[in-house]
Amino acid sequence: MVRTIQLTGMLVLCLAIHTIVHAQQGLLQQTQIQDYYRRLQLAGDSSIKGSFNVQPYQARSKQDLFRQKKDTFLFQSVVGITIQNNSALPYGYNDENLYPAIGLQQRVTVGARFETKDLLIQIQPEWVNAANTTGKPLLPPAMNNLGNYYARYFAMLGNRIDMPLYFGEQKLSTVYAGQSAVKYKFAGFAAGVSTENVWWGPARYNALIMGNNAPGFLHATLNTTTPFSTPIGEFEAQLVLGEMEASGITPPEFERMSQLGCPQCYEAPPTGKKRRMTGFVLSYSPKGIQNLSMGMAYASYRYGDTSLRASSLGSLFFRYAMPKDHAEIYAEYGRSDRMMSPFAIFQDSVPYGYTIGFRKMVPTKRKGDFISISAEISHLGLPKAKLILDRNNPFGPPNANSYSWYTSASIRHGYTHFGQVMGAGIGPGSNSQTLNIAWVSGHNQLGIQLQRVMRNTDFYYYNYFNGTTGAGTSSGETRAFWVDISASLFAQWQFKQLMIAGSIDHLSSINYKWLKLDGDFGSPSTLSDKKNFQIRLSMRYDIAW
Repeated sequence: MVRTIQLTGMLVLCLAIHTIVHAQQGLLQQTQIQDYYRRLQLAGDSSIKGSFNVQPYQARSKQDLFRQKKDTFLFQSVVGITIQNNSALPYGYNDENLYPAIGLQQRVTVGARFETKDLLIQIQPEWVNAANTTGKPLLPPAMNNLGNYYARYFAMLGNRIDMPLYFGEQKLSTVYAGQSAVKYKFAGFAAGVSTENVWWGPARYNALIMGNNAPGFLHATLNTTTPFSTPIGEFEAQLVLGEMEASGITPPEFERMSQLGCPQCYEAPPTGKKRRMTGFVLSYSPKGIQNLSMGMAYASYRYGDTSLRASSLGSLFFRYAMPKDHAEIYAEYGRSDRMMSPFAIFQDSVPYGYTIGFRKMVPTKRKGDFISISAEISHLGLPKAKLILDRNNPFGPPNANSYSWYTSASIRHGYTHFGQVMGAGIGPGSNSQTLNIAWVSGHNQLGIQLQRVMRNTDFYYYNYFNGTTGAGTSSGETRAFWVDISASLFAQWQFKQLMIAGSIDHLSSINYKWLKLDGDFGSPSTLSDKKNFQIRLSMRYDIAW
């Protein structure tokens, strides 16, 4: 299947000056250059300004500042390739426009960037090609004694978000506009049109409102390029107006559901309707309190048909950097149903979510080298059963007034772009814990990452919980949580203008898709436990003229 995104409306497209591994290890993401400069800030480099809550981070080297004063221009070009292979599961997140697909896929980019004091033109299309092999059936075809599992799956999740588990069974090939922008710069601001991925808030792995889990979306932007100084402190902000595209994929679960006699349970999303998205992020650093930043992010989306109610989500966040201690702490707290405010924190049973993280960089004997130790915890599961179940009919449809993160009652596609969530990559109702330990020196890195993700606990409780406690199916099949546990080895190295990165990841997916098909309590299941090996290699070559 070939999907080609027209490059209309833009002269466009973008090139990042530097490259990094951001959130998903083993990739040279073109989305943000933030983590390299964020580490420099923690290492004590006083020239690095900004909160890192509004991305892409606008790096300003000495050469950039000299060029701006002299009003000279900069021209750069880039060539890059990424190769990824999943052995058995459509696994991956925070990887921009890569597909959640089994088998081999490649991303190729060739781009150029032209910048003056007042103008930025970035041209960087990306071609993604995926074999999208199906391999063995993810669930045994003969396993049809699942009761009303699929009816409840679509009632809770499948009919509230355009998020297919995998993208059909045919080869995929797509040309994207890529990391792309045309902007006019003035007085510390920039305005223009872009298809860049943006990242809001301080989180490093799971941003609640806006991250790089999905491909970049076409949007108009007005944003600060440097912190805006006022008598009470510094502000950074971005306002976007954009469009989100549908995946066009019928969920693979639909075929199984038809076999079980409930094809009417699936509600196909409307075709030909793009979603319009409006959002903003605001970060404030109080005067007199060095290295502290706080702020809020918000996104609202709806179909062009204004008769349908818009959906929205929002968050509050903070980050505190400690350059003398080479450390940082941060947190983001949000609601999945409306704009976040300080008053909403104290309300009972609100559909909240949060991300909390820290990083400590321990200097080694060699100057400029550190051992980086970081951890992040994210929680998107609804806090109480009454937000999931209809208390008058716990075996019927889910609570009509409360929805998991990124899902919507009125906007059938939910908060997604091309079938992938635009916020935290773990997805609706999920919780995660991530530990990362690495040796870092400049752009170079070598380390290990461990991660545990409990997939969509909202659906688990809706499908299984019947109000009683204890072991066994009478209390809701307490052994059927879907948990992914992964371990990754990753490396990144810079050879002058050439950057190379790679990773090897082993994933154990326990009770895949919330099903315990065989085995005793606490023992493995040969039918529903899955294994996946993921290998990634990225290379990028930058040329400055």
